[in-house]
Amino acid sequence: MRKNFLSPCHTTQMGFSMLPVFMIMIAMAGAAILAISHTQNSLRHAAAAREHAVARYAAEAAISEGKALMLNYWSDTVMWTNLLLSPPAESGSYKYFIYGGSGGIPQVKARYRFLYRNNPGDPSGSTTDDQDGRVLIYGIGEYLDPASSSPKILGRTVIALEVYRQDVLHVSNGYRAQAMGGAGHAGFTNFDLNGVSFTNVVSF
Repeated sequence: MRKNFLSPCHTTQMGFSMLPVFMIMIAMAGAAILAISHTQNSLRHAAAAREHAVARYAAEAAISEGKALMLNYWSDTVMWTNLLLSPPAESGSYKYFIYGGSGGIPQVKARYRFLYRNNPGDPSGSTTDDQDGRVLIYGIGEYLDPASSSPKILGRTVIALEVYRQDVLHVSNGYRAQAMGGAGHAGFTNFDLNGVSFTNVVSF
């Protein structure tokens, strides 16, 4: 009977020929892992940007409603005191919004509220007695987890706007998110404090 045996030299050559194959397989697996990691990071960044944008626009909506409701509370004698003592019923209450969720459109849940506060530098030193015609509106916007039945906050933006009354033409030198590019504008932070002035004949 004749038997064929591989020589030690031939066996060594086969081992060397398999080594590049294994190295290529390892390199391909590593590249695939990196690609998956990059995709996951991109998705996380996109989700964070969406949450930030929704929260900021909700905060802007809160500021807009707060400004509209406060105009009837001005008094030439006690200034914003009536507003601070007895604000509109809407102040401090959350408004909820739900969009999408069907037809392939992702569901977006958000809420906002606004608050009025006397400015810290008021001569009265009181939280409800206005003596300098200045008051702060805080707009709070929150992006909520669409999958949660109870409010679960994923993103929040707070905007503070100082409103003051003076006997000059209407001047707006305050927060201008929409005019400057909206919620995605890179120059904005999560807390903005600015001012808007108005007269009796000019509204916001």
